[in-house]
Amino acid sequence: MSTSINVAEELIGFNGERLLLSPPADGKEPEFWTFRSAVITALRAPKEGMDASAKYETERLLHKLHSTNSVVMKSEQVTLIKERVGELMPPEILGPVFRLLEPDIYTEDE
Repeated sequence: MSTSINVAEELIGFNGERLLLSPPADGKEPEFWTFRSAVITALRAPKEGMDASAKYETERLLHKLHSTNSVVMKSEQVTLIKERVGELMPPEILGPVFRLLEPDIYTEDE
């Protein structure tokens, strides 16, 4: 099974607002969390006990997420993302990421 995701999609919080990644500063516009920024942040964080093969597969997924806005992911990649986001991200990031990964399972109406 594979899943296609627009990784540039901004994450919307429980209050219906875009989730702020970095506030405006020095004349720059604010940045908001996207699926891409949340997942890349989670995947790049060190994880104790990862073997070389797991690190390589993670690097390949990072490359895929970075290189295009529409990404097709295998079920193993979805599982990896859910594990890492689940370990490292707060609920307000986890929820929107999970809903984008598996909209049939995780819905707004739960």
